[in-house]
Amino acid sequence: MTKFKYKGYDANSVAQVGTLEAESYAEAYAVLQYQGVKVVSLAPERASVVKLLADYSTRLQLGARWRSVFFRELSVMLGVMTLHESLLTLARAAAGHVSEKILADLVETVEGGETFSAALRRYEIIFGADSIQSIEVGEASGRLQEVTASLATQLERN
Repeated sequence: MTKFKYKGYDANSVAQVGTLEAESYAEAYAVLQYQGVKVVSLAPERASVVKLLADYSTRLQLGARWRSVFFRELSVMLGVMTLHESLLTLARAAAGHVSEKILADLVETVEGGETFSAALRRYEIIFGADSIQSIEVGEASGRLQEVTASLATQLERN
C-alpha cells in the first residue's frame, strides 16, 4: 500500500487535506470521490529524508550477514511453519536487537493481510529491490521456501 497526500473540497466547499493508503493512484482517487471530495491534488507521499537516513543507518548496522541469516532461518522455518508463525518466531528471537522493530512490523503487516513482499517493500533500502522481487515471485509460484533459501545462499556468497 502507498500513502497518498490529497487536497480537495467537499460538497460544502470546505477544504479537505490529508493522507490515505491505497494500492494505486486510481484507487485513492476513487476512494476520495466516494467520500464526496472533489480532488485538487493527489500525489504519493514521499519518505522523509530523516526516515531514509535512519533506514540506511539500520541497513549498515545490520549488514548483508544479517540479511543472509534472516533468509536462511526463514527458509528453514517455512519447512515446518506458516509464514506468520515463522516471522513471529524470528521477531521474538530479535528482542533487544537492531532488527526488532523491523521484524515486529513485518509480523504486523502480514497479520493485517498484506503480502510478505509488500511488507518487505516498506524496508526496500534494507532488503533491496531484487530480493523483494524474488520474494514476490516465490509467493506467486508457491515456492517461498526455495526462494528464501536461494536468497540466503546468494547473500552468503557475496
